[in-house]
Amino acid sequence: MLMRTLLLGSSLLFIAACQAASGDLTAEASTQPAVTPAAVEIAASQPTDVKTPSPETTESTSASSEAELNAPEMVKEALAAPIVSQAAAARPAPVRPAAVQSTAAAPVTVQQPVPVKVAAVQPAIVRAPDARQAAPKPAAAPQPVLIAQASSTPDTAPAAPGPNAAYNAFLSKYVVNRGGINLVRYGDVSPSDRASLQGYIEGLSRSGPPSGSDDAIMAYWFNLYNAKTVELILENYPLKSIRDISGPWKKKRLTVAGKPMSLNDIEHKTVRAQYDEPRVHYAFNCASIGCPNLKTTAWEAETLDADLTQAARDFIGHSRGVSVDERGRVDASKIFKWYKEDFGGNEQSLLNHFEKYASGATLTAIRANSKIDDFDYDWSLNIAK
Repeated sequence: MLMRTLLLGSSLLFIAACQAASGDLTAEASTQPAVTPAAVEIAASQPTDVKTPSPETTESTSASSEAELNAPEMVKEALAAPIVSQAAAARPAPVRPAAVQSTAAAPVTVQQPVPVKVAAVQPAIVRAPDARQAAPKPAAAPQPVLIAQASSTPDTAPAAPGPNAAYNAFLSKYVVNRGGINLVRYGDVSPSDRASLQGYIEGLSRSGPPSGSDDAIMAYWFNLYNAKTVELILENYPLKSIRDISGPWKKKRLTVAGKPMSLNDIEHKTVRAQYDEPRVHYAFNCASIGCPNLKTTAWEAETLDADLTQAARDFIGHSRGVSVDERGRVDASKIFKWYKEDFGGNEQSLLNHFEKYASGATLTAIRANSKIDDFDYDWSLNIAK
């Protein structure tokens, strides 16, 4: 009985001692607000204050660890569960929300403004060159006008304003000199230029010959004949010779002042019949290599005499007009044979005519000969290839 009483008393004393120790630990834990649920909520709402553990929290945690080490073993077993539970509830709360909030804040403060600024700047950089490229276009517009005016002045300068302006423009554009022979670029004539030539011919035909001087009348017939010959070639192009056309000289293809006329009518029945002037043969051009040159400008009354003299010199000074072979004999164009009567009617008169316009070795050979050895003519088309 006495033993039971002693054991019971010892047990009661031990229990009382344990309860006293438990009360001290509980009171100490209640004085630390950082590990309460309320502290957890406050830490979650204020991420900037929970990024790193405070010194007070570290010291409190160290003190709790030391208390656990110095407490009796039975007290540790009794308090292990509640202490671990409070620490587990306190630690995740201040750390995890801070990490989440820090991660969420990064796109807002750093990443989002970058794409917005780049997107706003890039269109401006791309569009700026377009504006600069478009700017010079209005300034370049006057250039073609200035160039056209400058280039038209020398081209139209030889062709003074007047009834022959269109014809002069055509001749300057399509007649070229090759080896002393004026050739025509028939294949390059544009439809508009051909229409302009036709309009010129129609204008001359309607007006008829002028009522002025003989030089003016002859110049009129020369221009009408030559312009119509060129138009006849263009109408039948391509071809190798004017003789490929049916009746090129006999067919009445013109109506001059209401009167139908052929090219033969102009040359033989009008000009040759009215004027005793052998040089007219150097003015008519029949679109052949063997013919005297097609003048590169229209015939004009004011310069007719000088131009006929120059045309005679050009033709007689060229081998297709008068030539000298290796034995010193003189050959001549068939034009001088066909129209011998216009040059005096015999070979000596022809030689006298040649001597008047020849020069150099040709003139020397003409003076040394009393007759013409041969006559020749080239009917090939006077085309510039």
